[in-house]
Amino acid sequence: MAKWFVHIIVALLCTLPSMVLAQKTWATVQANKHSVYPGEPIRLSVIVYTSTWFTTSPRFQNLSVPNAFVISFKRTISGMRKVGGKQYASLEYTYQVFPYSSGELEVPSFKIDIESPSEGDYKGKAITLETESISINVKDIPKGWPKEYEWFTAQNVFVNDQWNTNADTLKVGELLTRTISLNAKGTMPNFIPSVKLEGGSGYRVYQQQTKQLDTRTNQQANGKRIEEWLYLFEQPGQYEIPAYQMHWFSPVQQKIMSKSSKSHRVVVIPNDELNILQTRIDSLSSMHETDRVEGVEEEIPWETYLKWLIALLIGYVVTRVIVTLVKRLTSRILKVYNSPVNQKKRVKRKLIHSKSQGFEFLHEFLAFCLEFEKVPASEVEKIVSSKSSWQKLQRNKSLTISERRELLACIDLHGRSSQLNYLTIN
Repeated sequence: MAKWFVHIIVALLCTLPSMVLAQKTWATVQANKHSVYPGEPIRLSVIVYTSTWFTTSPRFQNLSVPNAFVISFKRTISGMRKVGGKQYASLEYTYQVFPYSSGELEVPSFKIDIESPSEGDYKGKAITLETESISINVKDIPKGWPKEYEWFTAQNVFVNDQWNTNADTLKVGELLTRTISLNAKGTMPNFIPSVKLEGGSGYRVYQQQTKQLDTRTNQQANGKRIEEWLYLFEQPGQYEIPAYQMHWFSPVQQKIMSKSSKSHRVVVIPNDELNILQTRIDSLSSMHETDRVEGVEEEIPWETYLKWLIALLIGYVVTRVIVTLVKRLTSRILKVYNSPVNQKKRVKRKLIHSKSQGFEFLHEFLAFCLEFEKVPASEVEKIVSSKSSWQKLQRNKSLTISERRELLACIDLHGRSSQLNYLTIN
């Protein structure tokens, strides 16, 4: 019995190192909504955890959701998250799922390949994680929705209705171009309903080109649809072209919203060129333009402007701090350089230089003034630095008292020449 107990203890001790070194990794999927309308975006946050760190970027299996449109965002949020009292390194990725129709929507599980070292090691170890599937309830379209309009959900929509000319008078057979831009927030451009315009009594309408722009940001899907229409007037008269009206359902306010442009008034007068009308009709009838989706035209989000503003503010503060420190350091260096002690040392070195050139009298005289502080060191330094004093002394190496007074009178001592005169005479 004792032998078996010893074997069990030894086996546990042998497996202990591998248990300590094994890292903990997993992935979760979280949805911000579990009940939506068709076309309403669902934000999926995929978070990958590890107890050590990531040596490479995770590789995601292609996420495909039946009966839904899926987009991914480039932005990745990295950080540390506390789970069960322990810190874990994490990477968060974001998807948006747009359901096509009502019913039960299931987001299937998918695989994620990561590389993360074991605890106590530094080499990345290949690991395959798998998420859990989640279900979303897609509700039926509200009963109050107008049947004549195509169902459409968005956070907000901006309608821009422009005409190619401000002139309110045209001739029969002339064309008028109308451009309608629909800028929708919180949806994709392919979900924005197409513009439907109809001709009226005395004029026809022809759809020209349509552009779809993907203007998503790092956090939200946005889209723009631009349609161009031509109006051909067949009869003279006054025309009131109806405004364009847009309806959508706001998931934020949970109600039907609408916006419309302004109507446009046109006066059409007769045209002397009788054949131009039929020529235009034949030409426009043969034209056919299809929709085309332009490349992603990313808008700069306000977070980017805020980051730049913070960076500029930090740069300004750092620059001011550096300039202040440099000024203070320069002031201290100058203060030490101009201190009486250092000033005396500089004057003494100049006096030694003067003595080596044979100016014993001036050297002794100024050394006396400096040593007994009869004259400030700054004044003595001025005398030593004065070329005229040295030159006069070179011409008169043996001076009398009157000559000394004359010499001192030539030196700017700022009111201290009387003290030097007294010292020289005595």
